[in-house]
Amino acid sequence: METGILHLHVTVVGAFLLFYVIKVCLLLFREELVDRFRNKTKWLDIVLGSLIVVTGFYLLFIQPQILMWMIIKIVIVFASIPLGIIAMKRKSKGLAILSLVLLIYTYGVSETKSLTFSKKRIKTENGVVDGKVVFQVECIRCHGENGKAGNYGATDLTTSSLTSDLKMDIIKKGKGMMPAYEGKLKEEELKAVVDYIETLQ
Repeated sequence: METGILHLHVTVVGAFLLFYVIKVCLLLFREELVDRFRNKTKWLDIVLGSLIVVTGFYLLFIQPQILMWMIIKIVIVFASIPLGIIAMKRKSKGLAILSLVLLIYTYGVSETKSLTFSKKRIKTENGVVDGKVVFQVECIRCHGENGKAGNYGATDLTTSSLTSDLKMDIIKKGKGMMPAYEGKLKEEELKAVVDYIETLQ
């Protein structure tokens, strides 16, 4: 069920952003069409907004821990939506752009799991990749700190009987809700996280 809710949330957020970008573009370049577009899509805004709130709170509720970036993201989203509504009613281009920038920023925060879009340092002082840090940055949300969380249908890593090569293959290519990390992580990072996962068993 978590997998379906996550897919729905991402899809709805994408659709909501797309409609808002269209409205902002109309406001900036064809202001006379904004009200007509808003009137035709009003019911859709209500449905998308409601789905974002419901699915977002559900996903937040099932998190093993609430992190600071999640709280700040929620606060910014709840600030930017009324700001966007006011911008459209008053035809304020500045407020519309500010609201859009805030919404895009929160999308980026969600994707990177960081308020600054930065990654944690994954190498130790001697230049060796720390598999535990890679795991904490990329895997903890679904697998949990001890590998047992099972969020979004994630496998319990403590009971896995897969070989190192099969684990590496799954991490590289992805499986189910798990994204593919080939190209996203370097080979040494992939190997380090496989080595760390094996310590959880």
